[in-house]
Amino acid sequence: QGALGTVGIELAAKPDAQKYVKALILSTPPSWEAVSSEFNPVLRSILWNLLTWPGGNSPLGLAFYKYATGEKFLRDFSTKNLFSTPENVTDDWMQKIQYNAADYDRRFIIFAFLSGFWRRDRRTALQSIKVNIPVMTVFGSSMQTIAAIDEQSDQPTLMKKYIEETPALACSKTLPGKNLLPYETPEEFAEVVGNFVKSVS
Repeated sequence: QGALGTVGIELAAKPDAQKYVKALILSTPPSWEAVSSEFNPVLRSILWNLLTWPGGNSPLGLAFYKYATGEKFLRDFSTKNLFSTPENVTDDWMQKIQYNAADYDRRFIIFAFLSGFWRRDRRTALQSIKVNIPVMTVFGSSMQTIAAIDEQSDQPTLMKKYIEETPALACSKTLPGKNLLPYETPEEFAEVVGNFVKSVS
């Protein structure tokens, strides 16, 4: 799901991947910039140090995390970036993410994400996934790029890039929704994933 798709790409591209990877499903995969270019290492270090120094207890980092885990920020972020309509940002969703955010140790996950540690050129990895490890991409019809530093790509444009750059791609699906399909359209998502799993079993 989302940026975690980069983990799947790395695993599926390993020479011995067939021992533990049967197939790969990328649900609203990362922007093309995030998987085709290296994040500036100097900027990455600056951001990480600002958010964590000293000793993981940066005043700036702690203040930011407190702000970013507040109910208003999380609701606004979910409405703008994750779900296609405000009505889909349910109380159940808000309770879930607020509960997860309550653990301050989780701040390092957010800081690493914001510092761009996950953003690397993975085009070679995509192209080296063997065709007997089929790949499926699933996009939301109203998806949008979240990171402000990335070119804003719509669903057809991003889908086309993954089709062109992934020889092992077996199929691409588009579902109603934005960037968090397992939550926004769970029944439709479960159906396309289930059909794909059956086809490769």
